[in-house]
Amino acid sequence: MWSILSETPGNIGGGGPGVKFGGSGNEFYNGRFGPKIGGQPGLGQATKESEGAVLAALRWLRDHQSSDGSWKCPRNSHATSGLALLAFFAHGETADSKDFGDAVGRGLGISCPFD
Repeated sequence: MWSILSETPGNIGGGGPGVKFGGSGNEFYNGRFGPKIGGQPGLGQATKESEGAVLAALRWLRDHQSSDGSWKCPRNSHATSGLALLAFFAHGETADSKDFGDAVGRGLGISCPFD
């Protein structure tokens, strides 16, 4: 069901500029998959401290997700849920991810229902 979101390298969503991850020509997106720790901090690089902060934030989002898969906010829960999902995607998480897959899958279920 979430196969389009669990493919990392390769062509996502049928091609075109900006949708290819990995491979030649789109190296900008290569750093989005898995932690990139070490070297000088910069584009695509993380320190142990920054990666720890990101993981702590993702755990907080996972632990504060509502039972229906959304993230509640007094003004706009749909926007809040979309932003929470964006944080997971920016870290390279998918519905198949070991630590955050359940949260991503449930969030997608509420944000993009396929009933």
